[in-house]
Amino acid sequence: MAQQSPDQESGGTRRGPGYRSTGMAKPTTSDYTRRAVYGLAAVCIWAGFIVVSRLGVRTSLTPWDVAAIRFAVAGLLLLPYALKKGLALDRLGWLGVAAIVTGCGAPMDRW
Repeated sequence: MAQQSPDQESGGTRRGPGYRSTGMAKPTTSDYTRRAVYGLAAVCIWAGFIVVSRLGVRTSLTPWDVAAIRFAVAGLLLLPYALKKGLALDRLGWLGVAAIVTGCGAPMDRW
């Protein structure tokens, strides 16, 4: 007789090969709140992109000005994270960080 899985022994349904219960705890209210804030922040950032693009069309801003505004705002938003976590100099070295900064993130998938 074939050995039964714990799901079959308890009368439950079999969930397929390789199924394992992870035993993860249910998210708390603070988890939902944090995720909602992150989602709203992403929406505001994308909406801000649209506003700045429209501002660039309606005023005398050049494409370089619009790009500078977008990168400056993104840099200011990520500055606290970069200050907290560091620039990963211990893993990448100055050459690696310079390559990422120069390539605007494109070389990151090589490190």
